[in-house]
Amino acid sequence: RPAGCRRPPPPPPAGHAMRRAPPHYTLDAAVETIGFGRFQVMLLFINGALWGSDAMEMMLVSYLKTELRCEWRLNAVMTAAITTVVFAGMLLGATLIGAVADRFGRRMGFLLVAVSGFVAGFGSTFSPNIWTMYALRFLMGVSVGGGHVAFTLFAEFLPAKRRGVFLVLIELFWGVGAMFEALLAFVIFPNYDNATWWTTGWRWLLFYSSLPLLLQDDEVALLVGNRRGRVFMLTPSCDDASGDDGGGGGGGGGGG
Repeated sequence: RPAGCRRPPPPPPAGHAMRRAPPHYTLDAAVETIGFGRFQVMLLFINGALWGSDAMEMMLVSYLKTELRCEWRLNAVMTAAITTVVFAGMLLGATLIGAVADRFGRRMGFLLVAVSGFVAGFGSTFSPNIWTMYALRFLMGVSVGGGHVAFTLFAEFLPAKRRGVFLVLIELFWGVGAMFEALLAFVIFPNYDNATWWTTGWRWLLFYSSLPLLLQDDEVALLVGNRRGRVFMLTPSCDDASGDDGGGGGGGGGGG
């Protein structure tokens, strides 16, 4: 053996099979293998509820401006500013929450949207003056601006062949939310005389409109958090696993 050359490795024992590393698939490949099922349907309604809640908050502004202009004797500029601060917040929220979702995950972005929206909506109920209302409506705009996270989160769990249909379907929740807000205002305003703080119709409208955002936090944290872990655990044992359901002998193994 020439100097400086390494000794070749010994041959494997007879009958010894070379161990092959299990194949690793991307999240998209795992989603395609899983297909469309009950989880995607549940995710449709959870993300659609957030979409509808955003529509409620945007629809609410038109009722809120009319009520506050009379009660707090606002001029035209101050009344118009109620809408302006919401759109200013949307400009910030679309960028900020999108960056948070890219850095820390869609679930974190979704929770940030839901929590900030509930805080802004519920806090607006107790606004003592127009300046507090401006600040809280700005925060609500940040939440609404980040609502695109729900759209992206839903898309990432959809197989490619179903993606187009269901991404259009989730848009229907915006119309449902807007109609529900109009119905809510129709029921609330005639039953409150605005004589005292507790009988002020716009405060109760703000209160009830914020509740849907509160109901979504635990649901998406549990549903998406648990299922994302299961998606990464799926590793088909062959390239074509479309006929297998996963697990056991034909479908899944470890990897991620």
